[in-house]
Amino acid sequence: MTPNRREKGGGFISSAGAAMASVLVILSASFSAGAQERGREKRQAARAVARGQELFLRYCSPCHGPAGKGDGRFFATSLNPKPTDLSHESHLRPRTDAELFRWIGEGSGPAGSSLLCPPWGNTLEEEQIRALVAFIRTLAPAATRGPAPLGGVPARRPPG
Repeated sequence: MTPNRREKGGGFISSAGAAMASVLVILSASFSAGAQERGREKRQAARAVARGQELFLRYCSPCHGPAGKGDGRFFATSLNPKPTDLSHESHLRPRTDAELFRWIGEGSGPAGSSLLCPPWGNTLEEEQIRALVAFIRTLAPAATRGPAPLGGVPARRPPG
């Protein structure tokens, strides 16, 4: 018998073969864990979008409309300027998630837009604003996310 091999059921397994099998088992478990993590992240993202939609319908749709087209029923008919069409990619494409987060938290006035969109930072928690950003991104699917990540961007609350 060769020192690096052992007999097993009429065949043999080399130590290198056993090591390779161990590596494959570890890699397989690693890929499986990675797939589970990606699945968990997708479920969390879907929950955030669903929560964002609920919040959007409650807080944003009176002006922006249920599909974000700027055609809300209750207040938008006489607003000047008209609410932004959030379903149009030209509005969302150049905006980062961090910018959207700030616009929701501080209102659109500080961003140089209409003073009519109120700051929701005193009403909504950070996670709720993150959920709104996630949902708003779905309104214009062709708009890609901007380069700045959202993580760690707090809502600034006005003094008072």
